[in-house]
Amino acid sequence: MPSYQQQLFNNAYLPIVNELTMGDREVIEILAHEMDNVVDEKFLKEQINDTSSAAPVCLQHLVENQIIHHPQPGKVAFALPYFREFAIKNEALIA
Repeated sequence: MPSYQQQLFNNAYLPIVNELTMGDREVIEILAHEMDNVVDEKFLKEQINDTSSAAPVCLQHLVENQIIHHPQPGKVAFALPYFREFAIKNEALIA
């Protein structure tokens, strides 16, 4: 399993993250460090300190790229397996 995860991280997730905007990366970083796997969308927007329309745009971009999803109305979670672990392990690359 560790070999599989490393290949997944290097061959799939790293190229995905390299294509993301700084706002997208901020959302990923916040989600990765939350204790719950499912995060309230309103809380996430507050953490971004969003005074514009940037948060909804970033969330929509991440949904379209199938990195996150809405498991319930108003809730956000990672859609990709082991993506939280990848984000934590590679925090310096994401930030």
